[in-house]
Amino acid sequence: MVPPRVTILSVEVRLLTDAVEFHDIAESRLSSDPFSTSILAGMLNGILTGTRGQPAGTRWIVVLDDGIVVGVAMHTPPHHPFLPRLPAGAAAAVASVLLATGQELTGVTGEAASVTAFADSWAARTGGSSSVAMSMRMYRLGTLTPPVGIPGHPRRIDLSDIELVADWFGRFHAEANPLSPAEDPTITATRRIATDQSWVWERDHRPVSLAVGTMPVAGVARIAPVYTPPEHRGCGYGAAVTAQATRACLDAGARQVVLYTDLANPTSNSIYQQIGYLPDHEAQERQLHPDTTNASTVADAGAAPVGT
Repeated sequence: MVPPRVTILSVEVRLLTDAVEFHDIAESRLSSDPFSTSILAGMLNGILTGTRGQPAGTRWIVVLDDGIVVGVAMHTPPHHPFLPRLPAGAAAAVASVLLATGQELTGVTGEAASVTAFADSWAARTGGSSSVAMSMRMYRLGTLTPPVGIPGHPRRIDLSDIELVADWFGRFHAEANPLSPAEDPTITATRRIATDQSWVWERDHRPVSLAVGTMPVAGVARIAPVYTPPEHRGCGYGAAVTAQATRACLDAGARQVVLYTDLANPTSNSIYQQIGYLPDHEAQERQLHPDTTNASTVADAGAAPVGT
C-alpha cells in the first residue's frame, strides 16, 4: 500500500499513483524548471496522451514546503527513482518516504546534488553504501550551429526502418546504460518512430548515424538517443544528425532543446558544444548497495512516520 504523504520537519512528501492528479498539482513546478524535469515531464506526457502505459508500481512524488510545491520526482519501476533539482533537505525526505514503502531500491538517477543527497540519506538509514555508475551533464541549446562539409544527408526515419532502429537502440543501451533496465528495443523504436522526431544520417545510401528528438513538452524537447556505430565514428555524422534532429524539434514548436552526455566521453561533450549546446547542470546515476553484513528492516532504517 502506498503511503499518501510523509512529513519531515517542514517538508511534506506526497506519493501519488494517478498521473492526472500529479499533473494538476505539479504543473507549476514543471514549468518553473523545464530543464532538469524534462525526463519526468516526457514520461508524464506520454502517459497522459496515451502514447505509453504507466508502469506498474509508478509513484509520482510531490515535495511541498508550507503547502507550496517546491519539488517533484518520480519512480517508475523497474527504473531507478528520478530526481530533478530539489531544494535542500528534499532529496533526503524523498529517500525516507520511498524507504517507508518497502520498495527495494537499487539505484537513483537525476540532478547530481539531489542524487547525492538521496543516496547519502538512504545509506545512513540502511547501513548501505552507494557508488557513481555514471556522471553526466545536461546541455541546453544556445544558438544552433550545424557542422558544414559532412558527407551525406539527413533522412527522416519511418516504420520501414524498424529493424535498424531497434538494433541501434539496443546497441546504444548496452554501451551507454548497461546497468539500467532496458525496454524491448523494438517496442521503444516503434513508439519513438511514431511519436517523435527520428533521423538518420546517410552516406552513399547507407545509414551511418542516428538521433531522436522528442516532441516538445512545456516548450522543451530532448535529444535521446544519439548513436553512431563504431565503424562510422570520427567523421562528424553524429554531430550532423544531432543538429538535424535539433532543427526538427525547433520546427515542431520547441522553444528549447536539451540533451545529456556521459562526462567520461570527451568526444560527445565537445561536439555538442560545437553545434551550439551549453552546459545546464550535472547529473548522476548512482547504484545503491545494501548492507549485507547487517540486514535490517525498513523500520530499523529509520523510516519517517506515515500520515493519512
